[in-house]
Amino acid sequence: MADLLAVIVAFAWFGFNVTRPDTYNGRVCCDSVQYMSLARGSSFSNFCHDYDYRTLGYPLFLRLHLLAHEALHLPPQPDWVFLSLVTSFALGIASTYMLYGALRYRGIRVPRLALWLLLAHPGLASYAAVPVTDSFALSLLTFCLSCSLRLEWALHLRNLFLSAAMGLLLAWITLTRPTHYLPALALLVTFLIVAATLAAQRRAPALILLPLATVVCFAVVTAPRHLACARYNGGVPCMITAADAENNLRVSLDYASGYKTYAILYRDSAGAFHAEQRTVPDASVRHFDCLTGDRPVVTGVFRCYWQRARFLPLFFGKKIIAMFDNSHLNPYAASITTPAVRWWNRLFGLMGFAGFACLMTFTVWGIVRRCVPLQVLLPLVYLWAYLAVSLIAHIEARYGFPLVPASFIALVLLCARALRSARWKRWLVAAFLVCLCATFLGQTIAWDRVDPPFGAPPAP
Repeated sequence: MADLLAVIVAFAWFGFNVTRPDTYNGRVCCDSVQYMSLARGSSFSNFCHDYDYRTLGYPLFLRLHLLAHEALHLPPQPDWVFLSLVTSFALGIASTYMLYGALRYRGIRVPRLALWLLLAHPGLASYAAVPVTDSFALSLLTFCLSCSLRLEWALHLRNLFLSAAMGLLLAWITLTRPTHYLPALALLVTFLIVAATLAAQRRAPALILLPLATVVCFAVVTAPRHLACARYNGGVPCMITAADAENNLRVSLDYASGYKTYAILYRDSAGAFHAEQRTVPDASVRHFDCLTGDRPVVTGVFRCYWQRARFLPLFFGKKIIAMFDNSHLNPYAASITTPAVRWWNRLFGLMGFAGFACLMTFTVWGIVRRCVPLQVLLPLVYLWAYLAVSLIAHIEARYGFPLVPASFIALVLLCARALRSARWKRWLVAAFLVCLCATFLGQTIAWDRVDPPFGAPPAP
């Protein structure tokens, strides 16, 4: 019954967002317009070779729905984009159940509360109602990590299938959001190292076929993108050209005035809609103003971090808070978000941030005691590599979505274990969580005070 209630809450939140005016559900503005334009390519050949700084993972997902809409002779309303949004929402629900089942299969007795919270998470349901990549990429990632949790370190047909599925899912994730490219490579390298080590210890060289299946599937699916990108990158295969990557990073870092960034739409005096990125000002970011200028971006980033090492905890701490503070109705609806919605979303952001700290605690504890299970190692490597990559650029709340499932699971696990522990441990966990809550709320309220209330648009 509780499962059904959580699904109903998620569906209600999805329906509330998908019925917003077209501008606020993203169908006629910003990134969504470009994705839809790519999906409507004049031919399949042009679609596959239309190289831009965007990748084709999500436009391919949209195009499949466009073709299905035409083949089934469905009426114009609901349109093919709506059909893709329904699919994205359903994939999110299915991937959450699959992840929960994989954890139980692995012997990690996660209370069902974690499943209910993930199903009812307003941010995940809201982004599924908008034609952007974030919800779809998260569903693919959740399916991939679920496969890795179910993988057994033995050469069986089932395990080969799971390994191949991981490779295909990783490839589609990176073609959907290139930010996942380096974390995917980190997972593949870790998979190869662990398999080679086990093969040597068990004298079973055939085990190396498991990661090879993943690598081959990943390479085959991403090869067209690498070859297309190489034409603009001096012949060197890539996911994004070096020039585009440096330019995007420079735009993210140059003259930054804060840690938290979000999109805002507003209507000018003539009644026309405009879109812009707004960064909540924060004076402490001035410690990293050495990232501005014409110097090489990547080397400049590491040099800046080295020179400002004492400020790194503050710098990354605030960025992590910004990754979880998803306080708006959806990515385009900041200016119509009500106070009730803002604080409902922030409640889940608070739980995500506290859960992330719990996840970090579990990881450090497992490393110190050398008791990290092999099946959990691959998801952890991926998530920590993703965090490292995400923290370099500017932060939006949607960047924290890949960390949400693991964070909520860690939070519920810690609370469940504390309730079964001695009284002093319960008090210790309670104090830990109270400190995390105070930190998150203190910082987000401070940002609210310097940001126009409720994402109000600038004066025309």
